Amino acid sequence: MSTQDQDIASSILRRGLVGRFHAGTTPGPALLVLGGLEGGLETADEVAKQFAAGGLASLALAYFGTPPLPAMLGEIPLEYFHKAVDWLHEQPGLRSKRVGVVGHSKGGEAALLIGATAPQVRAIVAYCPSHVAWQALNWQGPPKSSWTFRGVPVPFVRYVRAANDRRQREGWRGFYAACLEADAEAVRAAEIPVERTRGAILLVSGGDDGIWPSSAMARSIIERLQTNSFAYRYQHLEYPDAGHAIMGLGSVPASVEGPWGEIRFGGTEAANASARVDTWNNVLRFLRDELGD
Repeated sequence: MSTQDQDIASSILRRGLVGRFHAGTTPGPALLVLGGLEGGLETADEVAKQFAAGGLASLALAYFGTPPLPAMLGEIPLEYFHKAVDWLHEQPGLRSKRVGVVGHSKGGEAALLIGATAPQVRAIVAYCPSHVAWQALNWQGPPKSSWTFRGVPVPFVRYVRAANDRRQREGWRGFYAACLEADAEAVRAAEIPVERTRGAILLVSGGDDGIWPSSAMARSIIERLQTNSFAYRYQHLEYPDAGHAIMGLGSVPASVEGPWGEIRFGGTEAANASARVDTWNNVLRFLRDELGD
């Protein structure tokens, strides 16, 4: 590691952040890149490298699952992400006054919340997003939010196990869909106020998402933006035959073993590969347009 790289790594740690920075091939905009429920840095770091190779300096950020961060996702302060955005603003040689945030799955949920609470963010890309904040991944003890803001838990949709709901026995997507229908008032309270974002929003979803109904949730986000006469550009790229694993380039397995058993991402191999390539080109164009590259 060069002296410059060591200095950058040290400055990230001093801010209390767990992340890796990848400089772009040329001076340009800056991105914050977030992975999903896999935790840690692995996914975010791989995608951040790809963005850097495309000319967009990127900070891959872990927000749980890596010491000294919490082992599980629960009540993560949104201010943690704000510190990362501030760090990007301070880096020399970047057009960092126009920072973008890219997140996948749970990271897409976080990205939309960051956009709604950090006015310096000018572009959001949320892959397989949620229109609401969800309960933390705590199956024992009282339910709590995944996030806090200004010391207060963000309103959330609770996990509800319904033994008589066939969908919940068929996988994660059915489980999440049933939770959304269990308490309409809680869903309304937990909706992310995306209209507060001061920049463009791009949503990407797979119609055959095996984790949660991201296409339907993305459409709910679009509807909220329309209802509130959102002043910035917004778009939803939906790939009907693709699944959940469509962020970044390269191949992704159809399923993985998670802490609660096998997790199926959905989609066909061909549809997922096609979606990743098409999405990548559209995302790069969107970010360069909106961040001024």
